[in-house]
Amino acid sequence: MGAGVSDKVVNQQYHKTLKRIAGELEKSGVASELRELTLMGNNSKRDAFWSLRFRTIRASNGETAGLPEIQIWHPEGDQRFEYERYAQGISEIKRIFGC
Repeated sequence: MGAGVSDKVVNQQYHKTLKRIAGELEKSGVASELRELTLMGNNSKRDAFWSLRFRTIRASNGETAGLPEIQIWHPEGDQRFEYERYAQGISEIKRIFGC
């Protein structure tokens, strides 16, 4: 994100990104809810739940990065997707929770 970025600016960027992701998921038939800085959803018929949030990393040189974390809880087994497997996590959300 850059050097010396305030928490307020970081959180605004997270919120904007999560709203964009929610829109993309909605197009795939996945309902979601944004609470504070966590995007989440569930499928009560399948007893399943998912969440997406960002973890902020601040380097000693002042650089800031936001790394996405996706967690899915469902009867087939719990899953966790960190930044390197972000696209796979979004695909799993669409597969499990989509129409």
